[in-house]
Amino acid sequence: MAAPTITSATLNKSTFAPGETMILTVVGTDADEEVIEISLSVRSQTSGATAAPVLVTTILDELQSVATDSANRSWTQIARTGSTFVLTSVA
Repeated sequence: MAAPTITSATLNKSTFAPGETMILTVVGTDADEEVIEISLSVRSQTSGATAAPVLVTTILDELQSVATDSANRSWTQIARTGSTFVLTSVA
């Protein structure tokens, strides 16, 4: 069994208004399709305050990855190229 390896996980921007589309790009491998948890924090550019981290739980699958997070949002895979997975959700 190979352990999952995440090289990076990034959002398309650091602040979102309610209803905006969020795009999460994850680079890594998950040969055994184990559950992966990604912790995301967003910092306010104006005040410097950091929001409570959101935990995204997913299985990176070569056909379709679906994820949920600790704020009860669903994330859906919209693209995959090699070891790069792109998921989207609504703020």
